[in-house]
Amino acid sequence: MSIPRIHIVTLGVSDLVRSRRFYEALGWKASSASNEGIVFLKGAAGVLALYGR
Repeated sequence: MSIPRIHIVTLGVSDLVRSRRFYEALGWKASSASNEGIVFLKGAAGVLALYGR
């Protein structure tokens, strides 16, 4: 039996630019797949996706 894992978490945020800066200040690296509508931040164990709500 395999252990369940989460590989991506998606959050809707009110200010995408500010949220991106916050997570990058914590050491997360934005993926080149990011654009003005969604930001993919790479972590050691998965991806955090931020999008404007």
